[in-house]
Amino acid sequence: IVDHWGWRAAFFAGAVPGPLLALLLWGTVREPKVANPVADERGILTSSKILLKRRAFKMLCVGLSICTIGSFAMMSWTPAYLMRHFNITASQVGSGYGLTMGVSTVAAMLVGGILADTLAKRDPLWSLWLPAASYVVALPFTVAFLLQSNLANALLLVAPMTFAAGLATPPAYALVQSLSGSKLRATGAALFLLFTNLIGMGVGPSLTGIVSDMFTHFLGADALRGAMALVASAYLIGACVMISGARTLIADIESADKN
Repeated sequence: IVDHWGWRAAFFAGAVPGPLLALLLWGTVREPKVANPVADERGILTSSKILLKRRAFKMLCVGLSICTIGSFAMMSWTPAYLMRHFNITASQVGSGYGLTMGVSTVAAMLVGGILADTLAKRDPLWSLWLPAASYVVALPFTVAFLLQSNLANALLLVAPMTFAAGLATPPAYALVQSLSGSKLRATGAALFLLFTNLIGMGVGPSLTGIVSDMFTHFLGADALRGAMALVASAYLIGACVMISGARTLIADIESADKN
């Protein structure tokens, strides 16, 4: 679509399925009946303060937000990087990178959920360790991807790079629910998404562009590659922050169940 009608048409085409899927969801999915519905009468500020007092919840939100700075930066800038570095078209990026990333992400969601359930049965701390470990594993694949001079090798590394980072999502979302408790699950999910989207999506792509401009003076054509590698190193920082919440994880989950 970009090659034939431009990027504006591509955005319009990408937006069309949204309303259609929303109507399909509204018409086919029913709200499950709950025998004893639990409602929380506390306001949003009070509820947020309660959640942020739980160290594990706070460290998960902050840590994953830092990691998503790197992941959103990679997601946003990889198409431009491939087009500039390997001199390929937008349609070639879509068929190569887009397809590989899509399949790898879906696979990561499925495997991540199963793996999280299996490991958590052995030790509940894996609910926090797995998201952190997945980003640590993703970093070397990301750096290796950026160092490739051959397009085929670069696209080959997209799969493990995307898969490893994607493993973090299922256990992270599940842990948010466990740390929120039955009365604050909606608030917990909203707060978690606010952190990750505001920080990750807001900072990652913009920071990469700013750093790329700064690096242009001494890296030249490799400025974007250097900026992407630097911002992706946020994976390590975010992973360390998440792991720091493990100390109170069990106690915080028990507190959430009681409150």
